[in-house]
Amino acid sequence: MSQSDYIKYKRTSNELKYNDYSAVFNTGDYIDLKQYSLENSITNSKLTFNQLTPTGSKRIFNMEKRTTNCPTFPICNATNLRTNRVPMLNVYFTPQYVPTYVKQPTSAKTACNCVLNSVNTERYVCNCKTSF
Repeated sequence: MSQSDYIKYKRTSNELKYNDYSAVFNTGDYIDLKQYSLENSITNSKLTFNQLTPTGSKRIFNMEKRTTNCPTFPICNATNLRTNRVPMLNVYFTPQYVPTYVKQPTSAKTACNCVLNSVNTERYVCNCKTSF
């Protein structure tokens, strides 16, 4: 682990601890929080001989870190439990019916393309598009 990775990890943990985020994240903050959460939750299943880790700690970036009191950031499950979340009650609890409307494209051909006495045939050929 480089020094910049360690500093970024510590900075993100302090930001989560003090919880100074708005309800909508910008892209950089969201990626940092996802990375922080993954670093704390991924466990190594590889056997490490002669490297004992005490209970309550994990090896993160080849360092023994205590993860028992680390602040958490839920990524996929229970995202409604995020501390900075602002529920949108008026949108989800009072739904309104919105009629389905598909705008007819300007490039759609609505007129008939008729060919009379074509070179290939002697009959009257007409291709009309009636449904969209």
